[in-house]
Amino acid sequence: MSTAALPKTNIFCKRAAAALLVFLVVPQIAFAAAIRIMPLGDSITKGYINSDCETSTCNGYRKPLNDLITGFGGYEVDFVGSLQHGDFPDKQHEGHAGYMADVTGVEIGIGNSIALETCAWVNTNPADIVLLHAGTNDIVKDPNDIGKILDEIYSCNDRKEKTWVVVALIINRYNGDNQATTAFNQALRSYAENRIAQGDKIVIVDQEHALVYPADMYDEEHPNNSGYQKMADAWWLQGFQEILPVASAGIDQNVNPGTTVNLNGGNSIGTNLGYVWSQIAGTPNVTLVNADTALASFTAPSVGGGTTLTFKLTVTDGNQFAHYDECYVDVNGPPLAAAGSDQAVKTGEIVTLDGTGSTDPGGAVQSYHWQQTAGSPLVSLAGADSSKAAFTAPSAGSGGLDFTFKLTVTDNKGAQNEDICIVHVNGPPVADAGADRHVSGGSVVVLDGTQSKDEDGSIAAYRWEQVGGSPTLALEGSETSKASFTAPGAAGGAVRLTFQLTVTDNLGVQAVDSAVVDISVPPIADAGADQEVESGSIVNLDGSGSAGGTNDLASYAWVQTSGPHVALSNPAVEKPAFSAPSGITSDVALTFLLTVTDSAGLQSTDSCTVTAIAEHRSSGSGGGGGGGGGGCFITTAGDRSVKGSAKEKF
Repeated sequence: MSTAALPKTNIFCKRAAAALLVFLVVPQIAFAAAIRIMPLGDSITKGYINSDCETSTCNGYRKPLNDLITGFGGYEVDFVGSLQHGDFPDKQHEGHAGYMADVTGVEIGIGNSIALETCAWVNTNPADIVLLHAGTNDIVKDPNDIGKILDEIYSCNDRKEKTWVVVALIINRYNGDNQATTAFNQALRSYAENRIAQGDKIVIVDQEHALVYPADMYDEEHPNNSGYQKMADAWWLQGFQEILPVASAGIDQNVNPGTTVNLNGGNSIGTNLGYVWSQIAGTPNVTLVNADTALASFTAPSVGGGTTLTFKLTVTDGNQFAHYDECYVDVNGPPLAAAGSDQAVKTGEIVTLDGTGSTDPGGAVQSYHWQQTAGSPLVSLAGADSSKAAFTAPSAGSGGLDFTFKLTVTDNKGAQNEDICIVHVNGPPVADAGADRHVSGGSVVVLDGTQSKDEDGSIAAYRWEQVGGSPTLALEGSETSKASFTAPGAAGGAVRLTFQLTVTDNLGVQAVDSAVVDISVPPIADAGADQEVESGSIVNLDGSGSAGGTNDLASYAWVQTSGPHVALSNPAVEKPAFSAPSGITSDVALTFLLTVTDSAGLQSTDSCTVTAIAEHRSSGSGGGGGGGGGGCFITTAGDRSVKGSAKEKF
């Protein structure tokens, strides 16, 4: 069943969320304006990406991070620092281009050390959370240099017990294979984990592996916009979500008067959470039970016409941060429309739309109205103003037709609700019995219906049957997508057999197609008698003895299959010629294969052998004893006639 969106008077969702710094003053809670965040580091924190960075485009990771925290997370934040860059309002930071993590050599001026100036920065602009990404300019070997920065944050900051530091494993260089960076990050992780174990409020974020190198880099050291976005994602997912609580007031509810309503904040996220529930809108005011726990409850009041009550859940954690969420409880709401299940029907079928499942928890359904909202053609609905309507399913093509119907129900108080259902009119399947073909007697013929299809369902059954030609054959696999038979002989001429395929889809709709199989006597190839020839002589191959069977010959194709390669004058004619190899010292046999094809595509093959006689066999003189060994070689007519009469034709 497809359920349409409920109107405003029913269950409706609205989420208001904010994160605030919390100072606990028992028994009241006071909220600061926003979370103060200090981005601290070098030009990467500044957001360098091009030469215009000093004017307006230096957003870096700070702008997308601001969007994540405020937009996606729903927190109020305030970036702090002595510098301002970027084209968004909250652009303060402490990202100092060219600064080292620490300065140990007198050749580097004191103004280039982050560690030496951190104390002044954090005291001038106190922060609740410091984002620290430092070390790229010097690729420091000792994580204690970062430790000096942490020491300055915690020793000089009068809010040291409330300040969190999110320490970044720094990004790599352009080629993504900077061993010094990786080694530094490994040492930094161990160092930071050790300080965490000692109680420091530190969270580690892996920025090195957040980027893809070099795709996310603008130059050797700085990310491009996609790289800065991934840095922002890492700060948010690995850093802020480890620090900030997330309130969840649960789903909005639609209840009846007198029922016990449970407000569930159990899906809120954070450590050592405290809970405060309060009613902030709607009448009458209800009495909340266990308002200082994750699960609060109240009894739904009885109010004529219904009422919407709004509740706010505020969660606080041990890190002094808070977050809130709201939920709505609609008492005695509108009716609930139920247009019934979606349906799949056949052409010509009477379709019934059933809305009798519609209900009204706080009253009674007063009226029904059905309306076609999608699909063509427009059908005629009988009983459109009753709980059940009907129409006749129209004809549909192979893909079928979809119709959408909306049911609107009105209760005894005038409140309305809608629901939709979809009716699919099944399209017939498409049968495909395969291509017509020519075969020779004795061959196994496979009838292939696998290309049959049903675009809006599935094919449930196949049936093959012979509908034309003689003799009538037994089909193997006649109830499957592929059937087969052995072709009978066609000595008396061509035999034409016709086979019909019927396919049935999952709703019982059928389609048919047929294929014709012509059975013919194949041709007979005759490559001629074997030959013995003198070396270097012109040899003619003779396929003129070949003959068609039922059909005329259409083509000849000669190919040499053994012996030294020779060039045929034209391998596609009946009698091609070639020059026998010359300069040979021993007899050489060359074999040729002739393939003949008739007009129906049936083929037959035959081969012949041509032996080229070595020159010494004809030029030597006879002698006896130990003289020169002359002689002659004779192939008898009987030898050749045996080959010619015994070879088999196909």
